[in-house]
Amino acid sequence: MKRRRHKKRTSLMYKNTEYHSELEILILKQIEKTQRKTKISYETERLPYTLRRYYVPDFVCRRADGTTFYIEVKGYLRPSDRTKLLAVKEAFPEIDLKLVFAKDNKLNSKSKTRYTEWAMKSGFDYAVGNVPKGWFKNKNGNTIPSVFD
Repeated sequence: MKRRRHKKRTSLMYKNTEYHSELEILILKQIEKTQRKTKISYETERLPYTLRRYYVPDFVCRRADGTTFYIEVKGYLRPSDRTKLLAVKEAFPEIDLKLVFAKDNKLNSKSKTRYTEWAMKSGFDYAVGNVPKGWFKNKNGNTIPSVFD
């Protein structure tokens, strides 16, 4: 049995505009009655907002040359994980965040896009199954000994 996630909104008409509730129409009428010189529009602007959250990467890797990169390990890449990773990248454009996937699965059963394709398109370095030794090279190209050798 399918579950309906969202109740279907009913729309109400007032002055050739659809509103979501009778309360909205009631408030509009109050505003129109008392503020006749005020221009009023309904749901005509979109305002972006940000919720303050914290991201804790799985591994913080500090190279001998002082540079830092992060590794996030993913078995299953949920939509919420993708959203979070993109938000972190947007908040910290300079971050060196690398992804290691257990397998190169499809994003979901109906998608043709695989984890690695999403990562590449989204600008993340990635690997499947193992951490590449090249990730540990410093600016001079020298490999720094690590626990992954």
